[in-house]
Amino acid sequence: MSKAALAILLLSFLFLSGVSASAQETACARVTIQISQDAVITRTVFRATLTITNDSPELLQQVLVDLDLRDSANQPANSRFGGLYAPEVNPNIGDVYGTGVIPPGVTATAVWTIFPTDQAAPSSSAESYTVGGHFSYLQGGNLVNVPLYPAPIQVLPDAKLFLKYFLQSPVYSDNPFQLLDGTNPIEPAEPFSLGLLVTNAGHGAARGMRITSSQPRITRNDNGLVVNFNILGAQVGTQSISPTLAVTFGDIPPNGSAVARWLMSSTLQGEFIAYNATFEHVNALNNPALSLIERVDIYELNHVVLLPGEDALPDFLVNNRGVEGGCPSADPGADDIPDCVHSSDGTVLPVHAVLDGTIDSPPTNQNLIVHLMATASQGDLNFIRVMDPGAGSYSLARAVRLAGAGGAGVELSTGGPGDIVNAWTTHRWLPIDGPPMVEEHRLYILDDLPAGGGYTYELTYMPALQVDSVLVNAGLTQRSNVTEVAVDFTASNNMAALIGSGSVTNAVTLWQRPVGGGSLMAVPLSADRYTYDSSLMRLRVDLTTDSQGPGKTTMLGDGNYELQLLANSIRATFGGGPLALTDGSQDGIFRFGVEPGQNLFRLRGDGTGDRLVDDMDEQGIRNSWLQMVGQSGYNANADLNSSGIVNFQDIQLVRNSWLNMLEF
Repeated sequence: MSKAALAILLLSFLFLSGVSASAQETACARVTIQISQDAVITRTVFRATLTITNDSPELLQQVLVDLDLRDSANQPANSRFGGLYAPEVNPNIGDVYGTGVIPPGVTATAVWTIFPTDQAAPSSSAESYTVGGHFSYLQGGNLVNVPLYPAPIQVLPDAKLFLKYFLQSPVYSDNPFQLLDGTNPIEPAEPFSLGLLVTNAGHGAARGMRITSSQPRITRNDNGLVVNFNILGAQVGTQSISPTLAVTFGDIPPNGSAVARWLMSSTLQGEFIAYNATFEHVNALNNPALSLIERVDIYELNHVVLLPGEDALPDFLVNNRGVEGGCPSADPGADDIPDCVHSSDGTVLPVHAVLDGTIDSPPTNQNLIVHLMATASQGDLNFIRVMDPGAGSYSLARAVRLAGAGGAGVELSTGGPGDIVNAWTTHRWLPIDGPPMVEEHRLYILDDLPAGGGYTYELTYMPALQVDSVLVNAGLTQRSNVTEVAVDFTASNNMAALIGSGSVTNAVTLWQRPVGGGSLMAVPLSADRYTYDSSLMRLRVDLTTDSQGPGKTTMLGDGNYELQLLANSIRATFGGGPLALTDGSQDGIFRFGVEPGQNLFRLRGDGTGDRLVDDMDEQGIRNSWLQMVGQSGYNANADLNSSGIVNFQDIQLVRNSWLNMLEF
């Protein structure tokens, strides 16, 4: 086995601010990423062994072995093989180049590890060769020549591999810099792709092809920003594998290809601005002629797509910026417009750009169907880019090109983040030569059109991600022991990811509102207080003293409270739109507890939830006296300490707070 090592994949990553003018001028971080990868492939070599035993009483001197390889036409062929002049010899002989000596009674060996170069089998057919030569030595002053009988060998054609890496840019994640208003919200990370296409242009198969890689690591960071890359998923062909950069392709036949794709996320937003790849051959013979990898190219990936009518393997829509050749552009000149699609079978197809279109009306809750009209100058692959009619408030769920007025059409997309679709949206934009990354909602479609002309696309949107309801204390009326606040959402979202990363504490916060006015005071909450049920789309915030433990005593003191949800951090799974502000606020924060009827407060001893501790609370306790959980007379609103039984401890809570009142 030989080992061809792809030594380094170097990537420069530029992190840009939001809309801060000062950040635009000074707060750029250039980061170099290094991904070490080995491409491991088997390659056949053969050994030729010569054994010499000196049974005479005299020295055998000036030992010389000259190998001679001949092709099927009996023409010299040594130049088509390597390893002919570096045999392994034992110390008994020294060498076999004319100075070797074999003492009497000694057996000496020389072993050649011979490997065919690409020229040994340049076509799809196997080539026949013979390995012969002659052996000579000097014995007692006499020169002895011994011919080596030719042995036949067959050389099979070899693989010739071309590697293409596809790296998505820009990458959307948290903006590390403050905005103009002085705030620094936590923006969610959006998955991005790293693709690898291996094509075999040789006449032989690549056997046992696999990529073994280390995790990406930061090698240089000018601004000292902490950047991490996470592997969210991986696939080889159409099969999902465990999230790792190490993948096994198996055998790649002649004129065949293999494709891998990794879904990743970054902790900071930015753009890969420069990257290069080099590889070197590493094997026991230290000979670059053994490498089956001919070339490595890296392309700027716009999006992973599926070419219509082909296999289910991922294809790569790329921008040819910075790569010489290999990607014909249908509309050259625009740096931020993709130029071509690299198909999973190795072919490269040019792409035309359509950068405008009209819609009949934006989506509303009453009408979620939008029709987009776009005109293509010619057929084949067209890249359509327009402003997203959903504008971040509605998420794209489906796109269909209509064949006629209401007729059957061509399906372009259904799926969630990371799914391979031909219609997608983005909600932030990083211009090539413009201002830093800003919020801008765009819609993209890749379509293989039969001809130039006008086309209509039917876009189906989902309602905006909204807060459906907020439930305080699991729906109980009593506010003596507030143990939980639960938020139900209208659509799937990234809450689980926010909890996993710990950034949920910035996205969902609780504040104490002073009675009669004054500044809000933050209630410290750790990430382990948050849990999310994806099936119910319900977020729970634990407010007990031991945080998710067996204790059931609230951590809150008496007072009014306000729950705040940062809209830009909480985003829909489909489309990635931010949380809609249905509470009437305009500052990007959804608030609950502002209105009196929302009843987000705590008042010890208040079993009725009327903001007053009086005889009504005590009467509720007496009506359920000594009743336990599970018994018909048990009333959880009367169990003021959530102990599971209504008893004297609950009476004591009322009496200790007698006639206490909480104004809104």
